[in-house]
Amino acid sequence: MDALAAHLAGFPAGRDGLVFTSQRGEPWRRNAFTTLIAQWRAAAGPPESVTFHDLRHHFASVLIAAGCSLKAVQSAPGHANASETLDTYSHLWPADEDRIREAVQSLHGRSRVTAVSRPVGTTS
Repeated sequence: MDALAAHLAGFPAGRDGLVFTSQRGEPWRRNAFTTLIAQWRAAAGPPESVTFHDLRHHFASVLIAAGCSLKAVQSAPGHANASETLDTYSHLWPADEDRIREAVQSLHGRSRVTAVSRPVGTTS
């Protein structure tokens, strides 16, 4: 955050609120960003196999682990819709079985619900 604040002090946000722009105030092109990531990788030391896309995945994963909503996780990396986010990250959200069980038990006054099994085709 300190580095970002220092950057903004020297280079205020440009048109459209962009923080990082070309010298002409335009959004970075992919090749400029790729060069920046390569410089970061050389300075920080992760393997060359780590890509910007890996950083996006890490970011979304951290948001999910922090309990952020689906819409928040969709918005942060700029996914077009929630289904794109779910298709990619649904395995990272915690399972809901315990919460479902708790909700049903609360609905029924905390009474223990037990299943009664009957042979197929019989009624009682």
